Order: sequence, then C-alpha cells, then structure tokens
Amino acid sequence: ARVGTLAVLTQNADGLEIWNRFTKRWELAVPKENTFIVNAGAIMQFYTNGVYRAAFHRVRVQNENRDTDRISIVFFSNLHNDITVDSKDVLPNDEPKQPPFNAGEYFRKRVRHHARR
Repeated sequence: ARVGTLAVLTQNADGLEIWNRFTKRWELAVPKENTFIVNAGAIMQFYTNGVYRAAFHRVRVQNENRDTDRISIVFFSNLHNDITVDSKDVLPNDEPKQPPFNAGEYFRKRVRHHARR
C-alpha cells in the first residue's frame, strides 16, 4: 500500500493489479481511455478512520503484453513533514481509531522498514 496520502494515475496497458480484500485475489485494473485511477494511501486511511482504505497493489506485465511499452503517469500527493495526522480534523464527531502522529516520522519509519526487506 502507498505510504502517502493519494496517488492519481493513468496507464496505457494492462499490468496494474489491486488486492481485493473481500475475494482475497489480485484483480486487474483494466486501463480505460481518458480515465484516472485514484489510489488512497495509508495517510488517507488514517485521516478517514478507515473509510477510505489504502490499496495493496502491484504491477505485473502479462505475457501477451511483453512486446508493448507500458506507460503509467502518476501524481503523488503527500503531506509536509511537520503535519500532525489526526482523524478528528476530518471526522470531528468520530472516535479516532488511533492517536495522532507526525506525518514525517511515519514516512521515515515506513521507508526504513521497506529498505530492510
């Protein structure tokens, strides 16, 4: 899942797959002309108390597309390092599912975790 807040992308060929948490299977995000995919990141999941969930995703080039150039154009939106992530800012009447935290510290912790893999 993305660490940040939001990713907006477009793609010209198959390859992006998204984990369906209900069916427990990877599903192809079929490219459609003149459309965008909006992917919520972990920060968005925290801000919305899980209303919007970070999607696990991967890119796999299918055998039938090996001779096609796959182009994906992505815009990432992330918070400034000194921002405190608090779901009360977005949902003031809901009980937070986790305490507030610093976005920069969270990002650094996740990068260190993935670097060790």
